[in-house]
Amino acid sequence: MSFFELLAAAVTVFALVTVAVAILSIHAIAGWFRDRVSSGVVNRNRLCVTVLQQLRQGDYKVVQGIFDTNREQYVERRVVEAREIDQDFVRAHDQNGMAVWSVEG
Repeated sequence: MSFFELLAAAVTVFALVTVAVAILSIHAIAGWFRDRVSSGVVNRNRLCVTVLQQLRQGDYKVVQGIFDTNREQYVERRVVEAREIDQDFVRAHDQNGMAVWSVEG
């Protein structure tokens, strides 16, 4: 199983906290990751990842988290639902809706 297949499976297995916003910006996503980088949650085995899904009614759902590649599970995660989303953020994701981010504290 590839990392991205495992990541997608992990997204569906865990119960997640949901945050709803009108417009989701790349800056809001980066800010959440920066907080985790500066607190030491992120390291070389823990990746900043997002999984983007467009919902049927046109809204978006983003699973954002810190994924531990050694344990193959999330250390921390949240779901953000939004009516609109930053197009730079959308373009950062692959055809499966996944992105791995490099974030500096």
